[in-house]
Amino acid sequence: MSKHTFLLLIDKFLSGKTTDEENNLLEQYYQNARKKSNAWEELPLHEKEAVEIRIRQRLNKSIHREELPAARFTQAIPLKRIISIAAVFILIIGSGYLFRNEIETYLWPAHQINVVTANSERKIVHLPDGSIVWIEPGSSFKYPDKFASATREVELTGEAFFEVAKNKDKPFLIHTNKITTKVLGTSFNVKAYDSTLAKVVVVTGRVEVNINGNRDEDKVVLTPNQSATYVAKTNTLLQTKINNTAFFSERQNGHFVYRGESVENVVSDIEKNYNVTILLKGNIKQCTFYGDFNMQQEIEKVLALLGAALNATVEKNAHTNTYTITGKGC
Repeated sequence: MSKHTFLLLIDKFLSGKTTDEENNLLEQYYQNARKKSNAWEELPLHEKEAVEIRIRQRLNKSIHREELPAARFTQAIPLKRIISIAAVFILIIGSGYLFRNEIETYLWPAHQINVVTANSERKIVHLPDGSIVWIEPGSSFKYPDKFASATREVELTGEAFFEVAKNKDKPFLIHTNKITTKVLGTSFNVKAYDSTLAKVVVVTGRVEVNINGNRDEDKVVLTPNQSATYVAKTNTLLQTKINNTAFFSERQNGHFVYRGESVENVVSDIEKNYNVTILLKGNIKQCTFYGDFNMQQEIEKVLALLGAALNATVEKNAHTNTYTITGKGC
């Protein structure tokens, strides 16, 4: 019997809709299953006699199903057959044998939730496993309402900071356009706004980063204060050291700290945070910036600080909501 057919029969059996032929198939499946496991044989005799009651209790506790009336069992299926079929569930649910995760997923599939942030908007998402995700402006984040499989998998387009709840038995996977990040429990930042940009920065813990479709041996393992950047031209990952990973955790409160960041990247952060367009004139694109901003302040104050640090002028076009920063360079 295929896995798909088996799951269909379980669904029908729990609803009391199986035919005699289908009940026979389940009983045959039990006979095959007991050859692969001695869980049923180890049950004491008095427990075997009471298995009809026990299985209903275990079903309710393990997979949150409404208890089926006893009459439905005894009238539709002989007691001997009930015991045989119940034993299948004892093997599956009681001991974790065979397809427990698949059964739960099939009967109660997880629903995908999509969280989208507009420009200048941030959101905090609490995942069903206790993990927390801070989603940056202009991003899209998809996750299931429950992690029913052997892994915890989410999808990200844009940027987000993760604090992943530890679970060594269920790895956490973040899928982006170009890379996949795997972690057991840690805090890190993932940035992947388009098909050419993808970057992971680790604040605490240890993560694995791999290019989608690449061999497992090509992965990069990151520890605190390290990053991996996807290089589109060579389809490789560049591993580097980060001097200030506190930037990624502090900015959840609007505090942006820069230690030698390019002016172009700083301006990109300001644009996303305030939903404006900023033009750079002169040679200041090549400059680096040291300083910090409180992005909860008015944008004029933030740009005034940036302009003063670069010895540049800042002009606003009120009609287009555009700012122009002009300077001679560093």
